[in-house]
Amino acid sequence: HDQTPAVGELASMGLRAVAPLTTPLGSERQETRMRAQRAWESIVYARHGFVGGQGFPDADAEAAAVADLREVAYAFDDAPEQRAAALERLREWLGRASG
Repeated sequence: HDQTPAVGELASMGLRAVAPLTTPLGSERQETRMRAQRAWESIVYARHGFVGGQGFPDADAEAAAVADLREVAYAFDDAPEQRAAALERLREWLGRASG
């Protein structure tokens, strides 16, 4: 199962949880990467106003979340080289988002 209490806790931490997530996102274990991806996605969604059971505040907020996720393009089941490139994009994204 990819939605665990830890995933929810990480999501609630917002941007400060993103840099530490790069370790599990780079894990050898697929299950670890999958859960870390869900936490990353949850952080991005929350950043753009998503609330469980209610959704996004508007279509622009949803589009912005989708754009962030597409920009990084991380997939837990990609090949190692693709994941490494995505982690580099994630670090770049975080630098801009935190700035």
